[in-house]
Amino acid sequence: VGDARGYPQIPTESFDVAVSFGVFTHFDSIDEVRTALEELVRVTRPGGRIMVGRMNSSEVFEAVGEKTIRARYAPYVAQQLRVDSETFWRGEAERLGVELLDARAMCDLYDLARAKDLVVGRLQHCAYFRKPK
Repeated sequence: VGDARGYPQIPTESFDVAVSFGVFTHFDSIDEVRTALEELVRVTRPGGRIMVGRMNSSEVFEAVGEKTIRARYAPYVAQQLRVDSETFWRGEAERLGVELLDARAMCDLYDLARAKDLVVGRLQHCAYFRKPK
């Protein structure tokens, strides 16, 4: 618990699993996303797993279109930060020396059809990493 861009109170390599769910979309810049991911990597033990959940996919936002997003979602959704789910996480994994295990659309992870949410599941994704031993 705290500011995801820095956990000074948490020692390095403290956790086997580090999870941030629904946070990264609220940052103001890609640099803040990078900083928060660096912190997750820092506090994770070698061999541990990292998950970034509910990040917006820029490629899907562009395909769906801002008009549709504004019509179907709360006003803040169109302003939320987004990254390319294919290339951004791969580049960050390489930069940080972690393995990108997967980046998946939310609809691949949850039964959003039963929840009657057929679009958000495509707009957002989760990224999974492993820190090498």
